[in-house]
Amino acid sequence: MSVKVCNVSTVHPRHDSRIFHKQCMSLKKRHFDVLFCVADGKGDSVDEGISIRDIGAYRGRFQRMLKAPVRMFRELLSIKADIFVFHDAELLPLALAMKLVSKARIVYDSHESYRDFLLHKEYIKPQYAKLLSKAFGLLEDFVVKRLDFVISATKHIDSQFDLGDRTAILYNYPKLSEWDKMPARVQDVARSDIVYIGNIVAERGISYILQAIEPLDCLLHLAGNYEPESYREVLQALPGWSKVKEYGYVDRTKALQIINRSVAGLILLQRLPNNIESLSTKMFEYMSGGIAVIAPDFPIYKTIIEHNKCGICVDPANVDQIRAAISYLIANPGEARKMGENGIRLTKEVYNWESQETLLETIYTKLAKKGKHKQIKEAI
Repeated sequence: MSVKVCNVSTVHPRHDSRIFHKQCMSLKKRHFDVLFCVADGKGDSVDEGISIRDIGAYRGRFQRMLKAPVRMFRELLSIKADIFVFHDAELLPLALAMKLVSKARIVYDSHESYRDFLLHKEYIKPQYAKLLSKAFGLLEDFVVKRLDFVISATKHIDSQFDLGDRTAILYNYPKLSEWDKMPARVQDVARSDIVYIGNIVAERGISYILQAIEPLDCLLHLAGNYEPESYREVLQALPGWSKVKEYGYVDRTKALQIINRSVAGLILLQRLPNNIESLSTKMFEYMSGGIAVIAPDFPIYKTIIEHNKCGICVDPANVDQIRAAISYLIANPGEARKMGENGIRLTKEVYNWESQETLLETIYTKLAKKGKHKQIKEAI
């Protein structure tokens, strides 16, 4: 009888890259029974053999945070799973509740450091940010100590959990198999298109990109959701907006198509604690797509990008440096091509999701057998 794993999120979309396309599909491929519970209002469905249950959408962040956990709790009580995996920080109380009432193993997959995240959100007044961050840290520590296992997306996140052998790092690397369906990238063609894919928020340096491209002959493909929605108006007021082609949220296939036609992908995370020690998934996706990367000059990025000659690192708040990097790659397509080729080689050899699948299977197989946590860590 196969192990049943129920993934839970009220924040992420049903086709989220890390949850659906990587974890759910990898487990399904390895003969796990996989379910994904969401809150997007699109109804129940079965996609790629994976059952999706929808508790309905909620209008606004605060309504979701207050009401969705209660409704999700009722939904989860009807599900007989061996393992429940919670992917949202705001669902930690729900994870604890399920630990108390269920015989299933409970896992928390921490995609980002939420305690760092709270320090720099525009909707939280600075005088309250530190207090909220500390309070959340205490809550998070209290809950995770009572769960069965914690998965982290980066070393920085993992370092915040003092759980001994009950943690593992599952890197959010790109799936090499996704590129098998894409047409071959045409080489030696001059390109002046650049791309940014991801959440469109101030801390990711989008305004600096627009200022940088204003005098250049190029086109920025901008794909993602604005957070908050009013941030779009801020960007529209900048001169560089005339050189933007916006898409809104795009699915995986469309994202790969946009990458495939661009000369470079941009990741300009600003110099904040949560960014300096974390690696953007988009960097690896740009690399696997064979395009040069323009990334922040943080040590963690320079080690990969500059050491392996996959792109250019710049001060993420310096418009002149950003402009110079874009101009160089457009003017030197041969160099840009070599950087892209280096990125492909590196993702094939090291930074790919396929390298993480065995670890994922090991964690859940051992948990389902209710083996000792020490056995899990040794197997990893």
